[in-house]
Amino acid sequence: MKVNDAIELRFRNLELEYQLAAYVALKSPNLAVSLSPSWFSVALLGHVVALVKGSRAAFTSVESALHELRVAKLVKKDGLEPYRSLLKKLFATNTSKLGDKNAMVLARQLYELAESRRCLQGIQGIVRNIKDFDLKKAKSTMKDLSRSVEIHAEKLTGEYLEDYEKRVELIQERLSAPEEGKTVGIPTGFDSFDRIIGGVMPGEFGIIAGKPGIGKTAALLSFATHAWLLGKSVLFCSGEMSKDLIEFRLDSSLAGIPSKRFRTGELETADWKVWESAIKQFRLTQQSFLEVTTFTRHFTTTEIEAELVRVQEKWGKKVDLICVDYINIMDPALPMKSGDSNKSWGSQADVVWEVKSLSGEVNEGVALWSAGQIKDGAFDKNTLELDDVKYSRAISETAPIVVGLVQTQDDILENRIQFQVLKMRNAPRLEQVLFLHPNLDIMRIHDAVVTKRDLMALSDDVAHEKPKQSKEYNKKRRLE
Repeated sequence: MKVNDAIELRFRNLELEYQLAAYVALKSPNLAVSLSPSWFSVALLGHVVALVKGSRAAFTSVESALHELRVAKLVKKDGLEPYRSLLKKLFATNTSKLGDKNAMVLARQLYELAESRRCLQGIQGIVRNIKDFDLKKAKSTMKDLSRSVEIHAEKLTGEYLEDYEKRVELIQERLSAPEEGKTVGIPTGFDSFDRIIGGVMPGEFGIIAGKPGIGKTAALLSFATHAWLLGKSVLFCSGEMSKDLIEFRLDSSLAGIPSKRFRTGELETADWKVWESAIKQFRLTQQSFLEVTTFTRHFTTTEIEAELVRVQEKWGKKVDLICVDYINIMDPALPMKSGDSNKSWGSQADVVWEVKSLSGEVNEGVALWSAGQIKDGAFDKNTLELDDVKYSRAISETAPIVVGLVQTQDDILENRIQFQVLKMRNAPRLEQVLFLHPNLDIMRIHDAVVTKRDLMALSDDVAHEKPKQSKEYNKKRRLE
């Protein structure tokens, strides 16, 4: 018997695959998030699991399932019969004795079988090419084989009383949160808001909405840099601006140099010194990373997740916060339904749900912020409501936190922006309006009036290259 045949025979279980696919498709579609279509021996089964994973809806009949497969463009009209036979077999499978807990045990077994096949076949490939052995390529292959896709079963299902000890551990972790920042989750840097919500928790995501040009991207950059300065590792993703433009905005904010000078290249002699000193100082003190990635328009959560994996492997540590600029220019990861565009309500709803899944699943939960547009009719409103956000139905169903930026004529005169909380699912809603004080000349937004001296404090310090540790620096920043 050939080696590959032996691997296939030993490390496949078709009965297990059909039973698990039937249970997920007919009884518990939410468990599909823990499955990869690539784990299934039969490509058609993988297609069925992919459809359930994207729609989160159970099949009600063979014909309705076939219709959904056609709409998702997973099967052509002339290719229905193999799927019809498969679906009939799934509907005939007895899943009455299989609960969520047992299904997760089967999912773990299926995962281990798939990983075993992948590892053994990879090793077989290395051995087969031993005559023309390439050390570098072999090492790369072995590194790829060492990666695994984990199933976070304990995050998806559990018995209430049995999980008590896990909840105790979670509370103890929150009690031991560092004093600096004074929040359990990832703080925004807007103190009044952070005190109420405790920061954005792993697995939560927030939307910051407003009309074009009001400062949504600047706010996202503020969230990112504040978390980074507190020692959190951040991935900033943009489908709108180039990487250089985003990083120049960060230079402007952190070094206190007007952003226009970076745009035109007209840096003064002092600016060059301050800029270089700031970078040198942060290279000495920062233990976390702030990765900036740009995508083409119509990027998807799949591309973000792939970049997250790459970044985490590069640094050997997890991403704590993802900022996405912005959700309304993204495409759904799954094929769009027939007749849909990326701007249709259905497609945008898919994107929002996929962002929710990304936040909840990667790294066992990661904090995430994204920007969103408001409807044209709300541009001149003084008080935003949740319905004013584009695709508000999808966002209101999924996002735990939705905030809006508003600037009235009075606000323009006062050089401030209103920060209005439109939705707060897991914390008391902040009824009063917060006033933010932007200085977009140097790309900073604060929730307190900031003097010129305060804005340039960092520049003055790094220009003199005073040695300081991250904690001391963060403490100084809070006092300022």
